[in-house]
Amino acid sequence: NMKQILTLIILIFLLKPTFGQKYFEIPETKVIESFIERLPKKLEKLELQDLRTSVDSLNIRIWQTHEVFTINQNYDSPLLDYKIYTTNTELVFKSFHFTENISQKIMDSLLVDSIMNLKNENYRGIDGNFVFIEVSTNSKYKVVSYWSPNPERSNDCKTIVQTLDMIN
Repeated sequence: NMKQILTLIILIFLLKPTFGQKYFEIPETKVIESFIERLPKKLEKLELQDLRTSVDSLNIRIWQTHEVFTINQNYDSPLLDYKIYTTNTELVFKSFHFTENISQKIMDSLLVDSIMNLKNENYRGIDGNFVFIEVSTNSKYKVVSYWSPNPERSNDCKTIVQTLDMIN
């Protein structure tokens, strides 16, 4: 009857915005805002996919001063891409792509659950460099930053240091 059809239309209208939309967890700090602002240009120059729009099951990207590590898990095959770059007069980068076998071993040894649950850290020292971590699933995107992670500061820093050691 008409009342049921109207109820169904209203329900569809109310639920529709939640389909296919990603939940963004982006801390409102100057450091993160600056990172997000520069991100499109960096992605374009380094020929990297924008994780904010990715529909893969899992992407983890770690930005350091002159290197960016991306591991992507989609369906059953992980792919790892590691770029080292310099920006003296112009951007120069070298890409390393890893076999599925090596990528799987690294994915297995990553502390994925810990990385997924990282909280942004507001600590900032005198000297050192920021590490930015982007985590993207098909339904969520988050970014966090750490100033020269030291495992004695927090468990999250310990996760970052272990991850960076493993990558190196």
